[in-house]
Amino acid sequence: MLRVDAKLFELGLQEHLPGDPATTRNTPLGDECDLQLLMVFMGRFDEWDMLFILQDRGLIDEFERDDLMARLDSGADPETTLMKRMRRAYYDYYNRTGSRN
Repeated sequence: MLRVDAKLFELGLQEHLPGDPATTRNTPLGDECDLQLLMVFMGRFDEWDMLFILQDRGLIDEFERDDLMARLDSGADPETTLMKRMRRAYYDYYNRTGSRN
């Protein structure tokens, strides 16, 4: 288990599924903190899943998702293709006013 995973359990953000210790899920607190989106920004999801999560949160629309998926389908490097867009989604989500500290 990675340190970040251990910390998520320690903070009560994730738990093991009853009867299946190899599978985890968010706790209600993890859902409230939108842990799934945070994990996207940390790069902890498959590229395809990341795009659907961003769309579900309204950070990209279906046309942008389809465009990015087409680029990935054509063999584009996921990190190069998604890095700039992930960064913009992060700022859109966490800095909605656009102000600098």
